[in-house]
Amino acid sequence: MLAAGVILQRLTGNPLASPEVLGVGAGAGVGLTAALFLFAAPGLQLRFGFSLLGAMIALALMLAFAAKARFGRGHFLLAGVAMGALCSAVLTSVIAMGNMQSFALLGWLSGSTNGAAWTDAAFAAGATALLVPPLPLARRWLETLPLGDGTASALGLPVRRCRIVLVTASALLTSAASLLVGR
Repeated sequence: MLAAGVILQRLTGNPLASPEVLGVGAGAGVGLTAALFLFAAPGLQLRFGFSLLGAMIALALMLAFAAKARFGRGHFLLAGVAMGALCSAVLTSVIAMGNMQSFALLGWLSGSTNGAAWTDAAFAAGATALLVPPLPLARRWLETLPLGDGTASALGLPVRRCRIVLVTASALLTSAASLLVGR
């Protein structure tokens, strides 16, 4: 989650931006909730897929709101805080239902790794080995984007594509981390 936080901090230009503050982890939780309700016993791959989908939808909605304001840093952060509040409200509503899915979700929200198995550890190691090493390749993007869209474009950076790639990487990293240790 540290790498995802660095990406979001550089995208927004705000040192307080993180997947937790921006609601990306809560979006992953909403995706996990959908998996718990749609499938009787979703496996690790299915839970990851749905949590990734939830995180991607949350980030896509934040980007859509921020795009209307020409990606102003404050607008992206405000959209993220609003998205986090919305997703947290959904999670709280599901927990209030008091069914089996609610208890599974409550265990996830508590962040317990008590029930982690070797497959979970292997998943975490594999996700880290796959997702973190390519990040130094995005160093130029991460250094240039905080300067503003005009400056980044003038320096030859395809701003929109860079944002999409970095947001996707942040969603992947957040989903993998939050799936195993909660939001």
